[in-house]
Amino acid sequence: MRKDAEGSVGGLHLKKLIYIMVVISILISALLSFTTFRTENAYNELYQVTGEFIEWQLNVSDMKIASDYLTEQVRCFAETGEDQYLDNYFTELNETRRRDNALEALRDEFEGTELFYQLEDAMLLSETLTDREFFCMKVKLIATGRNLDDYPQQVRDYKLTEPVESLPQNQLDYMARRIVFDAVYRSLKNSVNVSVENCMKQIQDEIDTRQQASINRLHDLIFYERLLIIVLIIALILMVTTVILAVIKPVVKAVPHITEGEKIPEEGSYEFRFLAKTYNEILETNSKQKVELEHAALHDQLTGVLNRSGFDSCLRTLDFNTTTLLIIDIDNFKEINDTYGHTIGDSVLKRVTDTVRTHFRSDDIVCRIGGDEFVVFMRQTGPDQKDLIIRKISDINDSIGVPIGNIPAISISVGAAFGRNLKPEDVFKKADKALYESKENGRSCCTYYE
Repeated sequence: MRKDAEGSVGGLHLKKLIYIMVVISILISALLSFTTFRTENAYNELYQVTGEFIEWQLNVSDMKIASDYLTEQVRCFAETGEDQYLDNYFTELNETRRRDNALEALRDEFEGTELFYQLEDAMLLSETLTDREFFCMKVKLIATGRNLDDYPQQVRDYKLTEPVESLPQNQLDYMARRIVFDAVYRSLKNSVNVSVENCMKQIQDEIDTRQQASINRLHDLIFYERLLIIVLIIALILMVTTVILAVIKPVVKAVPHITEGEKIPEEGSYEFRFLAKTYNEILETNSKQKVELEHAALHDQLTGVLNRSGFDSCLRTLDFNTTTLLIIDIDNFKEINDTYGHTIGDSVLKRVTDTVRTHFRSDDIVCRIGGDEFVVFMRQTGPDQKDLIIRKISDINDSIGVPIGNIPAISISVGAAFGRNLKPEDVFKKADKALYESKENGRSCCTYYE
């Protein structure tokens, strides 16, 4: 479109407005993304603090759980003397080691703090309990006459005083049970529990402080996010409203016109008006070319009859229960081209086409499907028209068998087949087979497939 025509289009320049709105949206989105990133960090920090709190609580709890478990196992052994409780005890003490692992896990975070000192005190008290528990185990083993060599080194190495070793077995058995149930043992257990509970309280206080700081920061960031979202929504509403009025509404109005192949109203934004004006000009041009293009797509340029595409379309759409298919081949066409040249060859093709069309009805469809090969679809016909078809082909051969000007005498061979209860492809194959028989029978004739 010419520049002077572009200047006469008029309307709001949507491109400039969109640029401005996009820049504003990008700035707001960037700020929102930054705030969201900060919010995510604050949330992750809160999540991390909560996770640390749970982990610390579990570690502190493990110290108490492990101590209680050791107490339970040694008491069961003191009462029953069964080795499985002794095995459970030393598995926890030497392999699982929950008390030691919990202390090490909390060391990096709390070492040097009052909380960690209390944990160490709880560990020392727990080890004091362990000493009494070793005493209980060795006394119980001696009281029950066990071979000490079958038991852990820690029990074997535990030293008993001579007065204790000299006691009779029944007193040793009583002493073994009493030492893990007496007031001293219970006092030590209570001290361990108090230390652990104090640690739990201090951890809770520490976490509460950290969580509150993270929550306050998170609340501030969420407030800014909401504010930016509101601003962004307002900007988007303005942008969408502009697009609706300047583009969508004109497009919606244009759709029925486009559907009907009509010109569309030139209204709305500058860009849409320019598009509408261009579309209307193209529509006008295309309307003139449409018929020519459709005809060219389905027709042979030389002869004017349907081409291969037109033939394929007929093959798909015709009712072959009432259609006879004829395949026509010009005899010795290659020799004609070689002898007279392609110009005369083209004239031969035109003459055959014209002659065939004049000898068939207007309802019959003529197609050129190859260099010198034609097809005729005779609609509303059947096997009872066999003699008529053969006579038509004979008349055509009589007509083109006479030279005209530079065009030599020519002849055609034809194969015909009727399509009742057959697929189109099968009808074509039968007609092609009939054409082959015509060639074998000396050409210039028509064979009807039986």
